[in-house]
Amino acid sequence: MKISKLLINNHNQFKNLELDFTYPNGHEKAGQPLDKVCFIGQSGTGKTSLLEIFNNCISLMSEENEIDYDILQLSTDVGGGELHFTEKESVKNNDQTLIFFKSEVLANFKVFSDSFKEEKEKQFSNLNMLRAPSPPFYGNEGWQSKIYKFDSNTKPSVSDSNTDDSRTIVFSDSFNKKVWQQLFNSIETYDKQFQIETRELAQKISSNSDLEKIKQDFETWKTENPNPRIKIAEECLTPLLNHFNLTVNPEGNANVYFSIQHRDGTDIPSYGLSTGTKQLMLTALPIYLLNTTGSIILFDEPERSLFPDIQLQIIDYYTKLAPLAQFFYSTHSPVIAAAFEPYERFILQFDEQGHITSDSVRKGEAPIGDDPNDVLSRDFETNYINEHGVKQWEYYLELKSRLRQEKDEGKKQALMQEAIKLGNIYNYEV
Repeated sequence: MKISKLLINNHNQFKNLELDFTYPNGHEKAGQPLDKVCFIGQSGTGKTSLLEIFNNCISLMSEENEIDYDILQLSTDVGGGELHFTEKESVKNNDQTLIFFKSEVLANFKVFSDSFKEEKEKQFSNLNMLRAPSPPFYGNEGWQSKIYKFDSNTKPSVSDSNTDDSRTIVFSDSFNKKVWQQLFNSIETYDKQFQIETRELAQKISSNSDLEKIKQDFETWKTENPNPRIKIAEECLTPLLNHFNLTVNPEGNANVYFSIQHRDGTDIPSYGLSTGTKQLMLTALPIYLLNTTGSIILFDEPERSLFPDIQLQIIDYYTKLAPLAQFFYSTHSPVIAAAFEPYERFILQFDEQGHITSDSVRKGEAPIGDDPNDVLSRDFETNYINEHGVKQWEYYLELKSRLRQEKDEGKKQALMQEAIKLGNIYNYEV
């Protein structure tokens, strides 16, 4: 499912707002929904509010199991209007209609602590009979407990911890315990079975059985039941963690879901990881682990706590993790915005009455991949040189003017040296 258009009649600062989220004429996908959208705008223009409207409306739809119509009529709570959808069939066999990453997600990082995994282990004493989560849209009739068998290629399905009948998942400043437990079920199952296998191995060795056969059987089991951490690390975490000189040790501390190491082999406890590292793990893992075919993924300020070199890559990275999903981002970062085509950027601006209308919203100008300073200037319409920098530039121009007028060679040489020094400091064209 994808969103193709939004109309808001009258809600807070939004007045007669119509946003068309389709590829423009001349594009090979002309008329089809955009795969990704970026909302830009001054604080208070409503970037996050638009994400909240999407979340609230789609949550209501999923609770009512109504996804078979093309247009959702917005309630008066959001000022009335319409939300248009296409490709609804893509979500038929997928529990996750919408995933929303709010700007504050760090409360969820307790899932990587020793205490959380130990608490989880107490909840499942019988390895072979784990109750599978009830699909949030089929109801409970005939839904039986079943044996959970690890399959590294199977994406788990989860429902929001606050709304069991919802297809939406929200990661925010509260710990979404239920979601993380279900996301890491494959790791939990593997660890429990591994403990059983090692106990049986010790018993066989103590009984003086055929040691060579015991070893061969154990190696066969490990080959047929690979540690799920290995695939997750290779395909999801390692490409990100390498930027921080970190890596995942799949055979590390079994008391945590992921054992993180410095590249020199030093173990890094969860509380020792940076805020940016935590945020990347908390966002990348759900996108990778969930079945996101036909999902709508909302991101509020994905740039938080990330150095610019990571910001340059993160949008493409999320897209690769969920190539069949539709993404909506809100951002204040020109580095993030530079990862979008001009027609994917929706720049929210107040009109003279202080409203956001169809006429006050414009598309981007700077091409995708442009210098973020150009994006800042052309799309954010912000002078990226502060007052001090402006004064230095004006003084530089003054030096060049005095240099042209000066007749005394000694003074001329001094002015030239001063202008060159200032030009080198600020990288001016001398």
